[in-house]
Amino acid sequence: MVRKLSDAEYRFMEEIWLLEPVKSSVLVKLCQEKFGWKKSTTYTVIKNLINKEVLVNENTFVRTLVTKDHIAKAVGDELVDKAFNGNVVDMFAAFLQDRKLTKEEYLKLDKMINDAYKDK
Repeated sequence: MVRKLSDAEYRFMEEIWLLEPVKSSVLVKLCQEKFGWKKSTTYTVIKNLINKEVLVNENTFVRTLVTKDHIAKAVGDELVDKAFNGNVVDMFAAFLQDRKLTKEEYLKLDKMINDAYKDK
């Protein structure tokens, strides 16, 4: 189970997913430029994410242990549980309340729903 990531940790992970494996010294420079972080802040975030078991740092190379999709699913599951008491239909109703889908979006959602339907 993936532990919850802060917004800063998630933004940091996005950079690693793009670059991995990446030297920690490269991450220090990148984070200073992109986020205004000090060297110590970057290393603290790396350490925290290692403790959350989403990163490893081997011989100064940082790589992820989880995919972006895995994190997104965990965040989505938490949102459905928290905001909609686990009710996916209520989540879709709220999401689609003020939106109009394109035909392409409708067809993709229709396929996903059909694939997820357990009694077929």
